[in-house]
Amino acid sequence: MNFKHPDFLWAFLLLVIPIIVHLFQLRKFKKTPFTNVQLLKKISVETRKSSELKKWLILLSRLLTLSFLIVAFTQPFITNKEFIDAETETIIYLDNSYSMQARGENGPLLQRSINELIDHVSKNNNVAIFTNDLTLKSVGPSELQARLLNIGYTQNQYDFNEILLKAKSLFSKDSSSIKNLVIISDFQIPDQRVSEFTTTNFNINLIKSQSIIDSNISIDSISLIEDNEGRKQLSTKLSRQGKIDNNIPVSLFNSNNSLIAKTSVSFKDKNSAEAIFDVTNLSGVSGMISITDDGLAYDNNFYFSVNEPEKINILSVNDTDDSFLKKIYTTDEFNYESYQIDKLDYNRLEKQQLIIINQLTPTTSLINTLNNLSMKGINTLFIPNISKPVKESFSGIPSVIFDSLIISSKKITNINFDHPLFNGVFEYPVSNFQYPEVQGYFHITGNFNSVLSLENNEPFLISNKTNYSFTASLDESNSNFKNSPLIVPILYNLGKKSLSQPTLYYTLGAQEDIDFNISLSQDETITIKNDQYNFIPIQENYGQKVRINTANSVSTEGHYGIYTKDEKLQNISFNANRNESNLEYLNINQLNNITISESIPEFFQDLKSENKVKELWKWFVIFALIFLIIESLILKYFK
Repeated sequence: MNFKHPDFLWAFLLLVIPIIVHLFQLRKFKKTPFTNVQLLKKISVETRKSSELKKWLILLSRLLTLSFLIVAFTQPFITNKEFIDAETETIIYLDNSYSMQARGENGPLLQRSINELIDHVSKNNNVAIFTNDLTLKSVGPSELQARLLNIGYTQNQYDFNEILLKAKSLFSKDSSSIKNLVIISDFQIPDQRVSEFTTTNFNINLIKSQSIIDSNISIDSISLIEDNEGRKQLSTKLSRQGKIDNNIPVSLFNSNNSLIAKTSVSFKDKNSAEAIFDVTNLSGVSGMISITDDGLAYDNNFYFSVNEPEKINILSVNDTDDSFLKKIYTTDEFNYESYQIDKLDYNRLEKQQLIIINQLTPTTSLINTLNNLSMKGINTLFIPNISKPVKESFSGIPSVIFDSLIISSKKITNINFDHPLFNGVFEYPVSNFQYPEVQGYFHITGNFNSVLSLENNEPFLISNKTNYSFTASLDESNSNFKNSPLIVPILYNLGKKSLSQPTLYYTLGAQEDIDFNISLSQDETITIKNDQYNFIPIQENYGQKVRINTANSVSTEGHYGIYTKDEKLQNISFNANRNESNLEYLNINQLNNITISESIPEFFQDLKSENKVKELWKWFVIFALIFLIIESLILKYFK
């Protein structure tokens, strides 16, 4: 047994006082003569023995009463010897992802968890808390409470390994301290979530915030389409989880939150639905699609911006027919120019977004010019001519060598479906494709990524930074690739990606590039801002073009403007990732190396028990009262 205030033990010396009082009676007896005491003598002896026993019992009860009171003031406790001198550290991970918007029995899961933490953490000074976007360590109780109340939702979400790494960085290096990691989450199952904990040098405790909602509707994506009469329409894709049979109203608002149009969708026997809005007259404006349901709130609004697309400049230098390029790069989306090598104006090259060298032998000056333009972010595509010697035919891509010509018929069978050129082209990988073929191709070595490959794994289309190249001629005498369904999406996407223009919307946190055909001075920057936020995104200045990346700039969904100084270049909209719209949750009872608590109050109660600290002063007070009552009973009933 241990004592918080052992100095009170000196009070045991005061127990000498009642002992002295009982052993030395200071009262004087007066003698009274009596004629015959023979009869009374026996009674007197018996009374004296009973009196002595009563006095000793009273003395004992008083000593015990005082002793228990003295010990109670020392605040005794018992604990395992292992924990007597060990310090306890507690790190709490609070999941504040969008799925924690779900309702529990006592309100939204996140808000309930915050309230319970405020009630218990303020009583424990050695606690640190971190969320998906915030770390609270070494802060006072009042500041901790204020910052907990200001925690908002975020689309960021740590997986289990990231939680362990973060906690490890927050724990002290003291190997003798007892370390406890508490994970408070609904344990939703997002993509690629790790479902097992590895063995660590700290205790892991899970507290599951239980949702009571069993259905949810989310707006997943939107796209612009054209009907048969050429009118622009906004297609809105919705999905459901759970059973929802009634019609769901879908509303279209402008940037001022004024209602423009309204429709409704019914899921019937499907888990997806589509709402169509006419947006022919909405070019250059921002808007929002909105629904109302009883599930998660974050996926009920979808922001978008309709911008007038800028035409992309494409120039080809040809030594053969380029009619197939003209059919792909049409005037409604591209400014396509075509030149013979002897009529090429080199000053036109730096104004392009894509330059195509179509089956001609590039001169040294042209190669040097293209390499310089490639460093400025301009894409290049090379189509070789296999009828010329390899050294004369091609040497235009840095770090890639065309070293030999192979005359052999091969099919183009391997497609790199993960390459950016195929984004949105295939719904799923295909294997029953009518593969095109080549009669001859160049064997190449160097640094490159294969976009298309032959059946012997030799590359047919490669990429190297902003440079692309075929390894074979596209002449009909050498290949039927021009007649393949692949040529249109590949060349079209290559042209579109040469100038990454703002799209209808962007996803928060995604790696997205946006290009602007503007020339900025050295001190000028592009900013993204609205009424509440102002960011300077990552940007690269290529002279005639500026490229920005929005990955780590914007953290809140909504409408923004892209500005240079006070000039607005484009509207832009951001939405949260819809990964957390699902209602599937992890069964934490199947995890290893963890302890499970039903609630936050239960964890802190268990933590107290785990440290083997039991306060005993209440018991000593109770015992003191018991012996005080015993003394009263002895005085009253003991004769």
